[in-house]
Amino acid sequence: MLTSIDGTNWEANEPENIERLEGITYGNGSFVGVGLNNLLGGAAITSIDGTNWSAHNINPAFRPAGIAYGNNVFVAVGDGPTFSSADGLTWTNRSPSAMGYLYGVAFGNGTFVAVGNNKILRSSDGLTWTPGPGGYSLMGITYGAGTFMAVGSPGTVITSPDGITWTSQSSGTDLMLLGVAYGREFISVGANGIILQSRPARSALEAPRITGALGTSGFELIISGTAGATCVVQYAPELGDSGSWQTLTTLKLTNAPTAWVDTSALGTARRFYRATASP
Repeated sequence: MLTSIDGTNWEANEPENIERLEGITYGNGSFVGVGLNNLLGGAAITSIDGTNWSAHNINPAFRPAGIAYGNNVFVAVGDGPTFSSADGLTWTNRSPSAMGYLYGVAFGNGTFVAVGNNKILRSSDGLTWTPGPGGYSLMGITYGAGTFMAVGSPGTVITSPDGITWTSQSSGTDLMLLGVAYGREFISVGANGIILQSRPARSALEAPRITGALGTSGFELIISGTAGATCVVQYAPELGDSGSWQTLTTLKLTNAPTAWVDTSALGTARRFYRATASP
């Protein structure tokens, strides 16, 4: 296991209570990972700081493959059943009947989506699962920018806004893709060290809108757009010079319009504002 506070400098951290870590997520104030423990079999490890870890039994026969957090619950998937936990400590079998091997799970838009070989399943609570379309050999899944993205073999990439309707995308490779993550852009990794990079389509994001009026403490701005999107608020003293735009702040939008006050505008003759989507 590697930990980093900036994504650039990394430190090795090897929890003593887990021999093979298969997945990790964060929720409810804790990091929670799942994997195999020589004594406990399928196990979870928890930490509030990413440094000090403790192990907890899930099920001796369970072989975890992935974990996600959403709707106040952790959901772990693997070879057959799914398990859920409110705190990462105590786990409950939520699907007594075998579901086949699931390699990954993600949460987004109020929904868990789990994937495997010829399997896509979705659930709002980790208890009741509804099957989706088959025909895909999938190894990993993530959610970002309003989109689920699942990857697999051979070079499979599919996307969905809701976990129900899926669209195949061109990856440009036939190599097996093993995992995918999102952080402003989608990154997928796979066989032979391949790394794929893709930014979400701009057409899927609503362009941010900005309005405002002068208030007692500054110019009061209201910014709205796609929930979860990041936008940059800038100003210019004049419109003629394209190089005069200066960044004031970066905001993450929510479902409700976001208010922000430019206190530095007091005493200025005029200012022009714009909000642009951040890549």
